[in-house]
Amino acid sequence: MFFVLTVGFFGNVITLIVLRYREHRRKVITPLMINLAVADLVIIVLVYPVIAATNLLGVPLEEGSLRCMWSSFANGVAGISSIASLTSMIGVMYHVFRQTVLHPKIHTRYMTLIVTGTWLYGILLNLPPLIGWSRTVPGKAGISCGPDWATSDTEGIIYIVFLLVFGFFFPITMISTFHYLIYR
Repeated sequence: MFFVLTVGFFGNVITLIVLRYREHRRKVITPLMINLAVADLVIIVLVYPVIAATNLLGVPLEEGSLRCMWSSFANGVAGISSIASLTSMIGVMYHVFRQTVLHPKIHTRYMTLIVTGTWLYGILLNLPPLIGWSRTVPGKAGISCGPDWATSDTEGIIYIVFLLVFGFFFPITMISTFHYLIYR
């Protein structure tokens, strides 16, 4: 795990440094690539230390504990934000392919809205367990937490369906649609 943390941290920091070079700053997709690297760093810096500490101390995460809720929320937000960023990337690429100018651009204000939107999307999809809709539970190993995928109560099932539809199926549908449109 420390190897993954180290390689992930330095790999994403190097990615951020490279993407700040002048020749990359002008590329339309760069802000979303930076957003992906930042989402990875959020997981590495904010989620993995909780998992590593839990593992090293041998104290498993408990359902309802602040550490369990934080682990699930931060990991979920960064993960869904990454999926939203990837979806946005293909949408931006479709927009670029449709433009007929030599150096296509997207206004900074729109790109800022897109990047901010990816994070708000991640927060909105992972907020329900924090406000009482469903719950987060430790995984089998007890070192990380996530949504209660095995719930049998109606409220929990509705949240899982909500999370799967908007966190997985909707982005996959959008990505597939944009790929088709680009190909066409």
